[in-house]
Amino acid sequence: MNQEDELQRLIITADFREAENLIRDNNLDVDVSRHGWVSTAAIFGALNGDVEFLEFLGERDPTLFNRRRLQTLLVGTYPDRSLLYYASKTVGQIRMINYLLQFCDCNGDSRISPLVQAVRTGDSFMVQALLKDGATVNENERMQSVLLLQIASARQKDPHNALEIVSLLLSQTGKQRVHTNQLDGNMETALVVAARHNLVDVAAVLIYNTPPSDDSVRDRLLAFEQAKKQQLTNPVFTGMIKLLEIQT
Repeated sequence: MNQEDELQRLIITADFREAENLIRDNNLDVDVSRHGWVSTAAIFGALNGDVEFLEFLGERDPTLFNRRRLQTLLVGTYPDRSLLYYASKTVGQIRMINYLLQFCDCNGDSRISPLVQAVRTGDSFMVQALLKDGATVNENERMQSVLLLQIASARQKDPHNALEIVSLLLSQTGKQRVHTNQLDGNMETALVVAARHNLVDVAAVLIYNTPPSDDSVRDRLLAFEQAKKQQLTNPVFTGMIKLLEIQT
């Protein structure tokens, strides 16, 4: 097995300390334009949250991790995905996210943004870090036309987490436009999604953060109908109905 194959094996199995030893002992070049394993190394390092390994690669080639090269590191493989995209796929990678935000554009991925993935996983610390760096709240997930507030509102397995994520997204109002009445691919707003899942607290914060308009009134009526459908099966039906009756 040659050195590059051995490196690939060590990296894919997340044996990063041994990979470091192999690179150091053989004085291997980490020029990403010449060696495909460098991209693999960076991807798996980001996926596994191994900041030390990425720091090691950066020490070997100080020009490797800058905004231009890091954002285009995967050209020829996945040119529309940065290392930030890979790091945001796993809950609890806030240290890696903060490290990569030094170099990556948080809005640079052209298909699925890191913020979309952080909202999907329910990682509020990651969401907060990305928003602080300027992540776009109204970013669509281009392949499925799912919006961030809708994703957050659908986290019915953890109502507290859903409320926390929705509140973080709404906190950007004033800094950027937050479209609470925007429709997703199913032609539903975040409020309708919250009502369908009987997330009373999420519905409340959405109602109180949506400016009065003809659209918002229609939205409340649709949400009311969604809540009524849950009458026989959901124990928080009464609370949802009372909230929507007051608002409509």
